[in-house]
Amino acid sequence: MSSMMDRPTWKHWPRGQRFRLSARGGEAETAYREGIVAARSTPAHSPSAEARSSFDQARAAWAARYGVLPGDGLFLGEMTHEPRTLDELIRLVESSGADRRESHEAVDRLAAAGLVEPLAPPSTPSVPGR
Repeated sequence: MSSMMDRPTWKHWPRGQRFRLSARGGEAETAYREGIVAARSTPAHSPSAEARSSFDQARAAWAARYGVLPGDGLFLGEMTHEPRTLDELIRLVESSGADRRESHEAVDRLAAAGLVEPLAPPSTPSVPGR
């Protein structure tokens, strides 16, 4: 049985709302990518658990710096080259295991942290006589 507590608490974005990286978001995406690359360059002789720990630590440090969650960096990477809608982001990251709710919450966090910004919706032409 569902309750009010089960309802999503995310922000209602207009259908088709596009998001882009802010200037701070571009900096955060670069820091995320560089941190992940550095973590993955753990020497090959290191045990895989140690390499995973290094990866997780790099993501956690990045997230703390920007006030988001470690997995949110994935979404920034998907907005590097062009603005995206929420539905586009959901499709792009679904192979990572993020579902619709997690994706929506990530975009909300990124917007609240000033890392992504919603683009102004396209203006709709007015119809004379209405």
